[in-house]
Amino acid sequence: MQDMISRLVEIDQKAREITDRANALKEKSKRKIEQKKLELRDDYLARARARIEKTKETLEADAARRWEQLKAEHDATRLRFEAQCRDHLDVWVETIVSRAIGR
Repeated sequence: MQDMISRLVEIDQKAREITDRANALKEKSKRKIEQKKLELRDDYLARARARIEKTKETLEADAARRWEQLKAEHDATRLRFEAQCRDHLDVWVETIVSRAIGR
């Protein structure tokens, strides 16, 4: 009977050791998973920030090109208008004066 009780105690002790090792392994796995999760998050954020920066640079370059294009178009229109004014100034002044004094 004593042998049987000793054997049961021994089996219980081994079961507890196995359970303790399993729990320790489980905790270790949880820590590894948490660490990997943080690493993946940091990696994802770093890649996202890099993409944002690249997109920002591209958008800024596009905006600068568009600004220069619009400025060039505006300058060309302004120069045509100024040339038209110079070419027709005398005629326009004469027409306005004629209409104002009723000729």
